[in-house]
Amino acid sequence: MARRHMGFVERHGEKLVFGMAGVVLTGVVLFCAVRSPNRIRVEGRALAPEEFYKLLAVRADHARQAIREAHLAELEELPQLASKAKVARGPFLAAGSPGPRIPRLDDLVELRNIKLATILAPTLPIASTGKAYAAVPKATEASILDARQPARLPSLVPGQDWHWVTLAAVISRHAQRQAFLAANYALGRLDFIVTDVEAERQEQTRNGTWRTAELIKPYQQLRLIGPRETQLHEDKFGYEVDPQDWGWIHAYRQQLGQREAQAAILRAPFQPFLAEQRPEDDDCFAWTVPATLPANDGTEITLCDAAYGLRFAVDESPGSAFLKGSAAALAQLKQAKEAMATGWETVGLQPYLEAAEDLRSIAADASVPNGLRQAAARVLEPNQGEIAYATQLRRAEQARQEMAVDTGLGPPVEPMWITDTTVEPGKTYRYRIRLFALNPYAGAPTYLANPHDASRLILEGQWSPWSKPIRVKPIHHLFLIGPDDEAQKTVRVQLYQWSRGTWENGSTTVGIGNTLVIERHTSRLTYDGVVHKIDFHHPYVEDRAREQDSRRTAASETVALTLAKSDGSLEEHFAARDKLLRRDLLSDIRNEEKRRRTRQGHGQGWSQGLRADLQKRSPGTRTQPGLGKTSSSNAG
Repeated sequence: MARRHMGFVERHGEKLVFGMAGVVLTGVVLFCAVRSPNRIRVEGRALAPEEFYKLLAVRADHARQAIREAHLAELEELPQLASKAKVARGPFLAAGSPGPRIPRLDDLVELRNIKLATILAPTLPIASTGKAYAAVPKATEASILDARQPARLPSLVPGQDWHWVTLAAVISRHAQRQAFLAANYALGRLDFIVTDVEAERQEQTRNGTWRTAELIKPYQQLRLIGPRETQLHEDKFGYEVDPQDWGWIHAYRQQLGQREAQAAILRAPFQPFLAEQRPEDDDCFAWTVPATLPANDGTEITLCDAAYGLRFAVDESPGSAFLKGSAAALAQLKQAKEAMATGWETVGLQPYLEAAEDLRSIAADASVPNGLRQAAARVLEPNQGEIAYATQLRRAEQARQEMAVDTGLGPPVEPMWITDTTVEPGKTYRYRIRLFALNPYAGAPTYLANPHDASRLILEGQWSPWSKPIRVKPIHHLFLIGPDDEAQKTVRVQLYQWSRGTWENGSTTVGIGNTLVIERHTSRLTYDGVVHKIDFHHPYVEDRAREQDSRRTAASETVALTLAKSDGSLEEHFAARDKLLRRDLLSDIRNEEKRRRTRQGHGQGWSQGLRADLQKRSPGTRTQPGLGKTSSSNAG
């Protein structure tokens, strides 16, 4: 039988079939077993299952760490609403909204194309100034990543002279929250976490103009710092944050997203470091802020509240002002009596409670005549129940207002203050301040209209208006006493200088070309200037209004002294005018010493342990009130 010829397909067909089957099998194994064809879109990126699981594990670790490190704030006891006997009150009052807001579907779904809201400015800052000799802790900085471990208290510097300007203002968390809501922020991104406060300062020149503004760092015992921006990486799926930068975001939220941390930033303590056990060394009242601050919504914040930990001198505390004389006490008693008779329903809760506080002040003030004190006590006695009820209503109202918008970081409207310790005595400044806040959308570029905004960890706020000018109290004073030797053209002057918490003074004679220096064994009194001109018969018009004289002015002659200052300006002194200025200075010095000795004040003081490690001053650092140490010498 003849052998049949086989074609190509017959000879190799089965090989091709097996080869194609092998290729298909390899592809199936490669794309289905080794790599999955499935993709999950997360924040604009297409992730394979294993990539998704890795990302999920990282996010879960962050969430678990946040839960472990979080702590519940202690719940304050709700005010107990007392009822008065035989008096029917209205419906039950609760510290909450009677119609709670029902979440909408839009609240549960996070919107996209978000534009970052503006960080609002504080109110107009109100400036005050002071000086003291104290041992204040040195200001330090620490990385916010290292703040998880208990921070070691900064070391104390020896006692030294401090000069400062304090700026007090008000911020509104409620207004900032409304700005976030208006920008369509998700409900989970409404926390207003302040990270820092910045101030800008301008110095006034002698001709009244302002120098170029400079940034300053207010005093803060421990400032936590970190980067304000991070890097975004772009790939074919969009933008993403470096995983290492998530640690910064988490640290900001963990360390600063607490009520205590916010209070330390907005109200950095400084007054407690000026207090001392010895009355003659206690300078805590030298640091002051206004007793009340106006808010943008028309309300006022009382800084005498115990929550702020401040101390006020008696004559600076609202509602309990020091009553000088029976006439003022009588007028105050009449107004308070009328308010008690009218009732809080008519006059309002706040005026009613202020009147009650006025009555308590009169009844407890030893300087008020005994008859007025007894009259105030008689008005208080039958109204104690009504006052207690009004107090409970006021507390319930405040609690209801706070619960409406309080996120746990602070009340709807709260005060803030900063202390600038880099000022120079005798100079005049003005300030403006702004806040820095954590970006709620830091690290979340998918939800933003501008993805690059997600790289901004910290957002800078708007500047407040400029404060009114304030002059730092000078520590050098020169007073022209009178002629010494007209033939030799010499006059007698007196220098006052504040150093180490006390005023020292000395007198000397000077002539043309002399510098103003008095050398002493333990100190050196100086005044900037060189005697340029002396006039023993200078025309002078005296203002006698201060002398309670019916004549407003009187023309006369007096000794005049002209100094050439180091900055090129000229300074004139007149013996007749310097006599009055010297008297004013001595009065101020005596008032400072009197306030330091009495140590009377209002407020709950500062937290326990804040001054436990401060060094005590050596005894005898101050002299008798007003006069200090006196010396006399002749200038060469």
